[in-house]
Amino acid sequence: CNCNVLNYIWHGFHFPNMLPYRFSFLFSFALLTVGYRAFLVVLEEKCRVWDLLAMLAVTLGVFLIAYNVQANRAVYWTAALMLLYTGIMLLAYRQIFGKKMLYLAVSIVLAFEMFQNVKLGTETVSTSAYTGYPASYTDVENLLEQIDEQDETPFYRTELSTWYTLNDPALYGYHGVSQFSSMANENATKWIRSLGFPASEAGNRYYYGGGTPVGNAFTGVRYLISRASTVLDDSAWEQIASSESCYAYRNQYDLPIGFRANASLLEYDPNPEANPFDNLNTLFRLATGIETPLFTMLEVDSVDYEGADALKNSYGNYTYHTDASAESHSLQYNYRVPLDTTLYGYMNLQDVSNITILQNGVYKGYFNNGKQGFIFPMGTYQGADTASVSMTLPKDAVSGLIVLYMYQINPDVLEQGFAALQNGGITLTEASDTKLSGTLTAEQDGVCYFSIPYESGWHAKVDGVKTEITPIAGEMVAVPVTVGMHTITLTYCPKGFVAGACCTAGAVLLLLAVPFVQWKTGKRLLQPVPEKQAEFAVPEKEKAEETES
Repeated sequence: CNCNVLNYIWHGFHFPNMLPYRFSFLFSFALLTVGYRAFLVVLEEKCRVWDLLAMLAVTLGVFLIAYNVQANRAVYWTAALMLLYTGIMLLAYRQIFGKKMLYLAVSIVLAFEMFQNVKLGTETVSTSAYTGYPASYTDVENLLEQIDEQDETPFYRTELSTWYTLNDPALYGYHGVSQFSSMANENATKWIRSLGFPASEAGNRYYYGGGTPVGNAFTGVRYLISRASTVLDDSAWEQIASSESCYAYRNQYDLPIGFRANASLLEYDPNPEANPFDNLNTLFRLATGIETPLFTMLEVDSVDYEGADALKNSYGNYTYHTDASAESHSLQYNYRVPLDTTLYGYMNLQDVSNITILQNGVYKGYFNNGKQGFIFPMGTYQGADTASVSMTLPKDAVSGLIVLYMYQINPDVLEQGFAALQNGGITLTEASDTKLSGTLTAEQDGVCYFSIPYESGWHAKVDGVKTEITPIAGEMVAVPVTVGMHTITLTYCPKGFVAGACCTAGAVLLLLAVPFVQWKTGKRLLQPVPEKQAEFAVPEKEKAEETES
């Protein structure tokens, strides 16, 4: 099954991640067909000694190939079951088992095999209680209902402050950003990663990890749900509802799914490999025309190491080495805040599971550290406060690379820029899976940016006139607009859908035409396949009993 061509085709012409040959279940149908044919041969032609020897040879071959390669417990069970099947066939060959006994014996062994497979699989992957999966489901569902009651907008996006899975929107049932799929749009993944969210093109994933006001605005995240504690970025989020220990927040710097931005936004060329704060500064400047940087960096004030040491390579880039004799290894980077502001950090460190945030040495919160680096909010600080990022390395860690940036946001630039973008926000009148329609008023010429990944199936109309979509960096949908009020409509039809629908309709018509022609002409167009009478080698004793009866 290790065939990359089939992997590529099966995953929508995109290579899979982590779990190869997922198409292998198709071989189940081939194996079932082969097994059924073999069983018919046993019933029709009687089992021969060569068949039994072949079964023994295959059993031995499977055992030798799989021993010490697969889990030996599973290898022993497999070999034992194969010997049981061979033994049953031997009894049938010796005419000790009749037809009914053969059926019964095979059914018993088959049921036992299925039971052991379920038992082994369950023990391997474990189980989760119905009431506890997914975590805080009832509370999150209550909050989603409260949000829906307060917001009558046809479409908006929600996210969790910390991810539970990589497909939380599908798991909890809300419109979000996070997605882990073999069909993940690679260009959208690059865009999301450039905004400082955790994302990987090779990993077929992008998901929400905290973000900044700019990242949230350009992905259209309006609401945030925290399942365990309050959010750190309290300057950007306003609490609107609660359910037990879960809280719902509304984005104070919310932008709708579409809004007018400067035409210079078309010049934006994000670099997913670069410092995400540089990307955000450039994106915000091009969209608003404000030249003052939105984010400015903070230098490390002091570092606390325990059982480890680190060498600075450049700003935010370090190489660490651990002391093998130490019982624990931890790193803590401290930053002195020069003025009242909100801080955002970025970290990329593969060996750490959690990032702990401290304010003046006091615990403030933590974030999951995934395999991809991402921006996380540090909270609001007063001048002369100390903000710290702490991490504990695993015991077996030897050396590695750390990427850690710390930036403060300029509140005046933030307010000025968002005021301009919010004035040009679209008011949706219709929203569905394949269509968006709404109105906006542009105070000057520019583009209407949509937080929608661009696909060739998208089509746009402005004031009823078909308009060419000019995607930002080839990745996100954007439509040129002029000064004044406009009605913009986006429709989506997947590439190849029309051709596929025509093929399907043609096949259905052909299927319906066959019985119609047969009814009209009185002749069968498709002749039935002659059935072969199955014969079972009945033992002589059973034949004698049937003759006497």
